[in-house]
Amino acid sequence: MKLNDGIFTIQADITTDELKEIDVIIIPPMSGDIADDIHLNRDYIPRSIQKYNRRAEVASLCIVSFL
Repeated sequence: MKLNDGIFTIQADITTDELKEIDVIIIPPMSGDIADDIHLNRDYIPRSIQKYNRRAEVASLCIVSFL
């Protein structure tokens, strides 16, 4: 039995701007128009690359892993 049909929410205590260190970046799956999703999240792409270059692990699901 899945609770809430497998849907859950994670609520953060602080924003990403307030983080001093990031160990893991988890990028959730996208659905719908991928170009729109990328555009809406465009500010996170360079930040994610920067954190990865500073040794943060990156995890993703589905089509996002190809991006």
